[in-house]
Amino acid sequence: GGYGVLPAPAVKPIALAQVRKFYELLDPSIDIVGVGGVQSGQDVYDMILCGAKVVQVGTCHWIEGPKCFDRIVEEFEEICRKNGVKEMEEIRGKLKEWSKKGAALDRQGRKSEPKTSAKGGAKFQSTLDDSSFLLLSVAV
Repeated sequence: GGYGVLPAPAVKPIALAQVRKFYELLDPSIDIVGVGGVQSGQDVYDMILCGAKVVQVGTCHWIEGPKCFDRIVEEFEEICRKNGVKEMEEIRGKLKEWSKKGAALDRQGRKSEPKTSAKGGAKFQSTLDDSSFLLLSVAV
Protein backbone atom coordinates (compact mmCIF):
# COMPACT_ATOMS: atom_id res chain seq x y z
CA GLY A 1 0.00 0.00 0.00
CA GLY A 2 2.87 2.48 -0.49
CA TYR A 3 4.15 4.65 -3.27
CA GLY A 4 6.67 3.65 -5.91
CA VAL A 5 10.33 4.54 -5.63
CA LEU A 6 12.39 6.37 -8.24
CA PRO A 7 15.83 4.96 -9.13
CA ALA A 8 18.98 7.03 -8.49
CA PRO A 9 19.41 8.25 -12.10
CA ALA A 10 15.87 9.66 -12.05
CA VAL A 11 16.27 11.35 -8.65
CA LYS A 12 19.70 12.91 -9.15
CA PRO A 13 18.74 15.87 -11.42
CA ILE A 14 15.90 16.80 -9.07
CA ALA A 15 18.18 16.51 -6.03
CA LEU A 16 20.89 18.62 -7.68
CA ALA A 17 18.36 21.32 -8.60
CA GLN A 18 17.06 21.42 -5.03
CA VAL A 19 20.55 21.59 -3.51
CA ARG A 20 21.40 24.45 -5.88
CA LYS A 21 18.20 26.36 -5.14
CA PHE A 22 18.67 26.03 -1.37
CA TYR A 23 22.31 27.12 -1.75
CA GLU A 24 21.12 30.26 -3.54
CA LEU A 25 18.31 31.03 -1.08
CA LEU A 26 19.65 30.12 2.36
CA ASP A 27 22.02 32.03 4.59
CA PRO A 28 25.60 30.78 4.01
CA SER A 29 25.81 29.72 7.66
CA ILE A 30 23.26 26.95 6.99
CA ASP A 31 24.86 23.71 5.80
CA ILE A 32 23.14 21.75 3.03
CA VAL A 33 23.12 17.95 2.82
CA GLY A 34 23.11 16.60 -0.74
CA VAL A 35 20.73 13.64 -0.83
CA GLY A 36 19.32 11.69 -3.75
CA GLY A 37 20.85 9.67 -6.54
CA VAL A 38 24.40 9.56 -5.16
CA GLN A 39 26.15 6.42 -6.37
CA SER A 40 29.55 7.61 -7.66
CA GLY A 41 32.37 10.03 -7.00
CA GLN A 42 31.04 12.20 -9.84
CA ASP A 43 27.68 12.38 -8.06
CA VAL A 44 29.43 13.60 -4.89
CA TYR A 45 31.39 16.18 -6.90
CA ASP A 46 28.19 17.38 -8.59
CA MET A 47 26.38 17.78 -5.25
CA ILE A 48 29.26 19.84 -3.86
CA LEU A 49 29.38 21.99 -7.02
CA CYS A 50 25.69 22.73 -6.45
CA GLY A 51 26.40 23.79 -2.87
CA ALA A 52 26.20 20.74 -0.60
CA LYS A 53 28.43 20.78 2.48
CA VAL A 54 28.00 17.03 3.02
CA VAL A 55 26.60 14.20 0.90
CA GLN A 56 24.49 11.22 1.88
CA VAL A 57 24.67 7.81 0.24
CA GLY A 58 21.64 5.61 0.82
CA THR A 59 20.32 3.24 -1.85
CA CYS A 60 23.77 2.58 -3.27
CA HIS A 61 24.83 1.23 0.13
CA TRP A 62 21.71 -0.90 0.29
CA ILE A 63 22.49 -2.40 -3.14
CA GLU A 64 26.33 -2.66 -3.02
CA GLY A 65 27.00 -2.84 0.70
CA PRO A 66 29.70 -0.92 2.56
CA LYS A 67 32.29 -1.44 -0.20
CA CYS A 68 30.52 1.37 -2.11
CA PHE A 69 32.03 3.96 0.24
CA ASP A 70 35.65 3.15 -0.67
CA ARG A 71 34.78 3.14 -4.37
CA ILE A 72 32.92 6.45 -4.20
CA VAL A 73 35.71 8.13 -2.21
CA GLU A 74 38.37 6.83 -4.64
CA GLU A 75 36.37 8.14 -7.60
CA PHE A 76 35.81 11.49 -5.88
CA GLU A 77 39.50 11.83 -5.00
CA GLU A 78 40.46 11.08 -8.61
CA ILE A 79 38.12 13.81 -9.87
CA CYS A 80 39.53 16.29 -7.35
CA ARG A 81 43.10 15.38 -8.28
CA LYS A 82 42.34 15.70 -12.00
CA ASN A 83 40.77 19.13 -11.45
CA GLY A 84 43.48 20.36 -9.08
CA VAL A 85 41.06 20.68 -6.17
CA LYS A 86 42.85 20.90 -2.83
CA GLU A 87 40.10 22.32 -0.61
CA MET A 88 36.34 21.82 -0.75
CA GLU A 89 35.59 25.55 -0.77
CA GLU A 90 37.31 25.75 -4.17
CA ILE A 91 34.31 23.96 -5.68
CA ARG A 92 31.41 24.29 -3.22
CA GLY A 93 28.60 26.20 -4.90
CA LYS A 94 30.76 26.99 -7.94
CA LEU A 95 28.38 25.50 -10.49
CA LYS A 96 28.56 27.53 -13.69
CA GLU A 97 25.54 28.52 -15.73
CA TRP A 98 24.94 26.31 -18.76
CA SER A 99 26.09 27.65 -22.12
CA LYS A 100 26.19 26.09 -25.56
CA LYS A 101 29.89 26.94 -25.92
CA GLY A 102 30.73 25.48 -22.50
CA ALA A 103 28.81 22.28 -23.26
CA ALA A 104 30.66 21.86 -26.57
CA LEU A 105 34.04 22.35 -24.87
CA ASP A 106 33.10 19.84 -22.17
CA ARG A 107 32.07 17.23 -24.77
CA GLN A 108 35.27 17.82 -26.72
CA GLY A 109 37.37 17.43 -23.57
CA ARG A 110 35.64 14.21 -22.53
CA LYS A 111 36.15 12.67 -25.97
CA SER A 112 39.88 13.32 -25.87
CA GLU A 113 40.43 11.92 -22.35
CA PRO A 114 41.86 8.42 -22.01
CA LYS A 115 39.70 6.09 -19.96
CA THR A 116 41.39 5.54 -16.59
CA SER A 117 40.52 4.05 -13.25
CA ALA A 118 41.32 5.26 -9.76
CA LYS A 119 42.45 1.74 -8.88
CA GLY A 120 46.17 1.09 -8.93
CA GLY A 121 47.08 4.78 -8.88
CA ALA A 122 48.83 6.70 -6.18
CA LYS A 123 46.71 7.43 -3.12
CA PHE A 124 45.31 10.97 -3.08
CA GLN A 125 46.98 13.03 -0.39
CA SER A 126 44.38 15.58 0.55
CA THR A 127 44.95 18.79 2.46
CA LEU A 128 41.25 18.90 3.20
CA ASP A 129 40.09 19.02 6.78
CA ASP A 130 38.75 15.54 7.55
CA SER A 131 35.67 16.91 9.29
CA SER A 132 34.53 18.95 6.27
CA PHE A 133 35.90 16.71 3.52
CA LEU A 134 33.04 14.35 2.92
CA LEU A 135 30.30 12.75 4.91
CA LEU A 136 28.96 9.51 3.59
CA SER A 137 26.02 8.56 5.72
CA VAL A 138 23.65 5.70 5.42
CA ALA A 139 19.90 6.12 5.58
CA VAL A 140 18.69 3.23 7.69
